[in-house]
Amino acid sequence: MTHSFAIAFAEPPLTHAVRFALAPFDAFTGARVTAGIDARIDGLPDVPVRNRSGLLVFTNLPPQASYGYRMSAAKAGYFDPPAGSFAANDDPRIPVAVPLLRLPTSGYPDDATLLRGMVRRGAAAIEGASVSVAFAPPVGGATPFVTRTDATGSFAAALRLPLLAPGEKDAPRGVAVTVTDAGGSRLYPGDVRAGRPHRFAAPLDLDSAAPPPPLVQI
Repeated sequence: MTHSFAIAFAEPPLTHAVRFALAPFDAFTGARVTAGIDARIDGLPDVPVRNRSGLLVFTNLPPQASYGYRMSAAKAGYFDPPAGSFAANDDPRIPVAVPLLRLPTSGYPDDATLLRGMVRRGAAAIEGASVSVAFAPPVGGATPFVTRTDATGSFAAALRLPLLAPGEKDAPRGVAVTVTDAGGSRLYPGDVRAGRPHRFAAPLDLDSAAPPPPLVQI
């Protein structure tokens, strides 16, 4: 059979080589964060493609020994995570898990055991101070809950309390809150109850020699 027109055959399908993928997730709930996260590679104009599962996928990158990346998470209600890197010999099939810490202004589950406070030195709010919350006395296998302060010096830490043993009654549990900035560290003790919000009754002044303010249920 002959035709009076040209026949166009399909071109080979376009393929993309995945170099690496980022998997941002909520550090408290473990849920994948699938919106509001941006990522960039140091020194390159490439931007990621978000796949159906919420991964940020970088494809067809020019060859180099490693790729430094930075992520912006404020639009999703999280602190920007620390910068990271992906080496050329790392397995591209394994996504890089990136835990995200919620901003103090973000919402939390209603049943979260929540601890809030504000950090200052004198009258100055301290941004970027590290806040670590550990059980006191320590609980075997438990690691401290870590967050940091925002531009107003505020912080919020959602805790997971150990499950009660059979027959054990709910009771306040001691915590030790360590606040660290460039000038040093201070320890602030308190007690929390499961599933309730708490707040330090006054700002935590790292320069003050006064007794620590109480941690109260709100």
